[in-house]
Amino acid sequence: MCSSTRNEITQTCLRPEGKSSCCVFTRIDILTEENQLVVKPKVSLDIININYFCSSFYDHLYLLLLNRKTIIFDLSTIRYIDSTGISLLLKVYLSTQSLGVSFYIVNTSVLVLEIFKIAKLDGLLCVK
Repeated sequence: MCSSTRNEITQTCLRPEGKSSCCVFTRIDILTEENQLVVKPKVSLDIININYFCSSFYDHLYLLLLNRKTIIFDLSTIRYIDSTGISLLLKVYLSTQSLGVSFYIVNTSVLVLEIFKIAKLDGLLCVK
C-alpha cells in the first residue's frame, strides 16, 4: 500500500489505532493510481475474515473514491468467497453507481468466477 493511501485511510478512520488499522493494513492492499482505486484483499472474502474489517471500511472506500473514476477489486489472491464477501462487493458496487464510478472485478480464480456465475452476478458485476 502506498503511504499516501495509508495516511488518507488513517485520517478518515474513527479508530486508527484499533482493529481498523489492522484490517486495512494487513488484510487488504488499497492502491491509488491516477483516477482509479485498486483494492486487493489478502484474505478470502468470507464471514470470518470480513468480521475483522473495520466498521468504517465502506466509509474509507467512499472517501477514497471521491474524485476517482474507477475502482478495481483485484481478487488474484482470493481462492474463496462466500455470501458475506458477495454482499461486501455488492454494497461497494451500489455505492460506486451513485458516484458514477466504474466498478471492476479482475483476476478471479476459476472457483470464484463459478460462484459469481451460480449467483448470476457475472452479468451484473463486471467480472474479468
